[in-house]
Amino acid sequence: MKHLCRLNKTSRLLPAIAFVFNTSVFAAEYSAYDIGTLGGGGTFATTLNASGQITGNSDTAEGPYHAFITQANGREISDLGTFGGGNNSYGLGINASGQVVGAATSKSSLGIIETRSFITDANGNSMREVVGAANTAASAINDAGRVAGNINDILFYTGHGVFITGPNGSQPVELSGLIGRGNTATDINASGQVVGVGYIDSSLYQHAYITSSNYTFVSDLG
Repeated sequence: MKHLCRLNKTSRLLPAIAFVFNTSVFAAEYSAYDIGTLGGGGTFATTLNASGQITGNSDTAEGPYHAFITQANGREISDLGTFGGGNNSYGLGINASGQVVGAATSKSSLGIIETRSFITDANGNSMREVVGAANTAASAINDAGRVAGNINDILFYTGHGVFITGPNGSQPVELSGLIGRGNTATDINASGQVVGVGYIDSSLYQHAYITSSNYTFVSDLG
């Protein structure tokens, strides 16, 4: 399905004491394309990279929603699947090579459905875990494959709530400098600096923060 949108800035004549100002006519055309679904009723796009590869989640014909990736310019939507025994997954970040990160459900040895962070290879291939713990989600990835995400499982971590990895999702470490729980990472840049929201020092309120590129320092943005 193709939808054509036209945005126009109309001309207008403004009287003034010594001059008349007349804006030019600007017209721009934008084409909007329906990227489709994974067989179900709806699709939610989360983010995209510079080539127009999109990720997000879409309803499947069976009912659960799955993370997806498209080709350049939103073409050819593909199902990224989920972990063994799980039903749902969702894509939250994508880098220039098409590596997608997000979260997917799986079934534990006790039959409990858990949410685990994932990363894929280039162009959405081969979903695998980022952190070997339940109740985690990968929220952002840079072009080197360094991932930032969130932790909700205090059994495996001290409860700060944010992890960062090395290239290609390797060697996840917990972000130091935050206290309490409910902290989140929202993005990571090319040098590995992470931004998000967290409890810093003894504050009773969450503040925006930015880290150093080597993760050892957290700066309170207020």
